[in-house]
Amino acid sequence: MVDDTPPTTKVSMSARYPSDIARRVTEDAEARRVKPGAILQEIVEAHNATLDAAGDEPITVRPADLVRALAQVARRERPAAA
Repeated sequence: MVDDTPPTTKVSMSARYPSDIARRVTEDAEARRVKPGAILQEIVEAHNATLDAAGDEPITVRPADLVRALAQVARRERPAAA
C-alpha cells in the first residue's frame, strides 16, 4: 500500500516577544537542545489542542487549580539529549 498523502506544508511566521519571554524560550530550547522554533511550535500546538478540547462553552477555573496545573507542566520531564 502506498501512502500518497501530500506532506504537510510548513509556513514561516515571525513575531516580537518581550525580552523575558524570548529569554525563557531560548533557555528552554538550549536545555532541550532544540531550536527555539520547536519550543514555540509545541506551545502553539498545545494551545490549539486545549482550545479544541474546551469547545465554545465558558468555564470557571479556581486560581489555585490553574497555578497547580501550570506548575505541573513546568515540571514535566525533558526528553533526553540524542
